[in-house]
Amino acid sequence: MDHCIKDEGVKIYFRQQLLRIDTVRSIMDFTTVKTVRADLIIGCDGTFSKVRSEMLKHFPGQVKQETFRHQYRELSLPIGSGLSNQYLHIWPRNDFMLIALPNRDGGFTATLFSEMSSIPLEDPSNFFSQYFPDLLELIGGESKFTRDWQNSSANSLLSVSVDPIGSNRIVLLGDAAHSILPFYGQGMNAGFEDVQLFTQKLVETLNVPHLRRHEQIKPTITKYSQARIPD
Repeated sequence: MDHCIKDEGVKIYFRQQLLRIDTVRSIMDFTTVKTVRADLIIGCDGTFSKVRSEMLKHFPGQVKQETFRHQYRELSLPIGSGLSNQYLHIWPRNDFMLIALPNRDGGFTATLFSEMSSIPLEDPSNFFSQYFPDLLELIGGESKFTRDWQNSSANSLLSVSVDPIGSNRIVLLGDAAHSILPFYGQGMNAGFEDVQLFTQKLVETLNVPHLRRHEQIKPTITKYSQARIPD
């Protein structure tokens, strides 16, 4: 974004929610910015993509979604907890585990992956005392853990694939097109590959003579989708 905002033709809006897309006229309605028209709409809005759902309302396609029995819940470790921020920390425990990733401010985001049936929700502090006693101290004690636990929520783990990953003047990149479980460690790289491949197909189409700009979009999306789906 730092590079984009240097371009006078780029405007960045934060805290916006996409409400609907007019796929015929390629118009988007947002909560605050209201109406935005575009030659090309790129949906990079994640696993639960609103752009994807709007696209599939008007263009035929298939979505495969697989929900896994494990879920995840995030907790925070404060700055100065004592963990080294040079490493990823893992607490493996049979059919569940907890990992802690360092943040730039010096704190950590701790994520518990488990089947929800594994955790007694009526007394999670006792569960942590039994399986992660050192973590309770790192979090800041049992009372802080209890508050953090009550303020957090369990989130589903799922994978999503779409075919095609673009129609008309709408294209999907990243998790919006192919959400991958975090354990595989491939999600970010797959998103980068999307950008690289789509850019390549766009450049190829731009080199076709006599095509006006809006005529370049559809063949680019088609070529991109045909090349990316097999991956």
